[in-house]
Amino acid sequence: MLKLSAYIFGLHNSTASGAGHNHEGTLIPANFSLAGFVTGDSINVMQPAGLYNSANVPTVNTVTASLALGNFTGAAGTLLTNYALPTTASGVGQITAVMLTGVQSFSP
Repeated sequence: MLKLSAYIFGLHNSTASGAGHNHEGTLIPANFSLAGFVTGDSINVMQPAGLYNSANVPTVNTVTASLALGNFTGAAGTLLTNYALPTTASGVGQITAVMLTGVQSFSP
C-alpha cells in the first residue's frame, strides 16, 4: 500500500467573515495536490472547508483541512484501496481584511 501526501495551495485572498471570528476557508478540488501515485493513477479530493490557524488577518499563515474516505474519488482504473489516504492536508493561507462601510449622520 502506497502512502499519499496531501497539500493545499492556491488559497489566497479569502475574505474574513468578521462575525464570530470565523476561521473557515472555502476550498475547491483545484486547491489540493496529492503526491505519491503509481504512474497512471489519479485521485481527486473534494473537501469544501478548511480552517485557518487564526481569524486575525495579521497572523493567518496556514489553512488545514480534515480528510476522510468520502473526500476522495479515484479516476477510472484507480483503486483507493491501493493507497493509505491522508487524513489532513495543509498549506499557505491568507485572509484579506473586510472593508467597512458606514453612513455618517449628524444631529443638531
